[in-house]
Amino acid sequence: MNAFDEILAAAISMAQETDPYATITAGALPADNGICMTWASGAPASTFLDKGMAYQRTIVCNGKHTSQQTVSEALHAIHLALTKTKTYPSAPQWQITDIATVAAPAYLSREQNSQWLYGSSLRVKFYLR
Repeated sequence: MNAFDEILAAAISMAQETDPYATITAGALPADNGICMTWASGAPASTFLDKGMAYQRTIVCNGKHTSQQTVSEALHAIHLALTKTKTYPSAPQWQITDIATVAAPAYLSREQNSQWLYGSSLRVKFYLR
């Protein structure tokens, strides 16, 4: 697995610790009554002489549920937990240095099958060795 996939998996694992209503999957559009997270934009913020890089990338965190309150509360809990975290995962090739809310959870749409769709995003700062 490459470093970017490992970092995404680490962020998903941290979000899963909030005990949301569904198992968080990797992807942009969640299943019915589901939550998903995936990379959006981002690039190196700095490249150093040793060719290590400080990155800033965005992860989208989207959810769907038949209850608007359920999906809203779950995504807000994820954002609060990840933004307040002070100790982040690391591996030999990478280290997360910060996670912060870029766009708070917000209503996007209501589907014909009565699923409320909410979207949000988190900025992840990390260092690649």
